[in-house]
Amino acid sequence: MLLNKIKKTKVDKLQLKKIEVIDQDTKLDKICKRLVNHRDYLGIVKSKNPGIIIGVITGVDIAKYLCENKHVDLGKINASYAMNSNYISAKSNETIDEIRNKLITKNLGKIIVFNNNDKPIGMITRESLAFQIKRMANLI
Repeated sequence: MLLNKIKKTKVDKLQLKKIEVIDQDTKLDKICKRLVNHRDYLGIVKSKNPGIIIGVITGVDIAKYLCENKHVDLGKINASYAMNSNYISAKSNETIDEIRNKLITKNLGKIIVFNNNDKPIGMITRESLAFQIKRMANLI
């Protein structure tokens, strides 16, 4: 019974990790500076067309880009070149169980959460979801 209650909890009741919406032409050196202070940094890359999300960027995405493109000047490379356009999203009114299923079936470590107005409001990682489920099981 407790597990069913937790599974039906809406995402908007969870503590979401912060995200930052950035322009597609934000330079990688600026993103790297943010990564130094925020280990779980996630940039949501928007296109020049208002309201269009075209990808996400993390430290891992930048590292992959650097491995494939040696000797680059990070101050000249746009986020859109290193971003990952393969991301999954959820609405804030989806349940924990729906989020868990998406993470497992897509084999991804994080999911972007959008509000009902289609604005990104945060992210949930596998680790943060597991921690919050465990915490709820002990508190409810």
